[in-house]
Amino acid sequence: EKLATYLDPTQAIEILKGYFAKNPDTDAIFTLGSIDSSYVITFLKEQGLAGEVVHGAFDVSDEVVHSIKEGTTLFTISQQQYLQGYLPMQFLYLFNKYKFLPANDVLTGPGFVDASNVKDVEELVMQKYW
Repeated sequence: EKLATYLDPTQAIEILKGYFAKNPDTDAIFTLGSIDSSYVITFLKEQGLAGEVVHGAFDVSDEVVHSIKEGTTLFTISQQQYLQGYLPMQFLYLFNKYKFLPANDVLTGPGFVDASNVKDVEELVMQKYW
């Protein structure tokens, strides 16, 4: 089921409260960006649902990394934006200089971050590389 939360944090949390009041058996939430993740993380902590309701997400942020470390968020899927920006520039350079082209599509993601590897990527996330 889709749930629109909008950009206002207070409104988003009220929407989540209303949804959970009507659907108390909800056991998982999947968010589509770090802004929505922030609202859900706050909501889960305020309602005492952290660790009871599974939270998964798209996109990495400082807050999501911290939430994975403390067990509120189970995982996030990174698009690995650094590679999305770096590789096209590298390919353009190589093409212009040597007429080299990749033989196949180059996937820059997804990159999964969970409790098993969050410590490995944490510093890179803080530096905005991940």
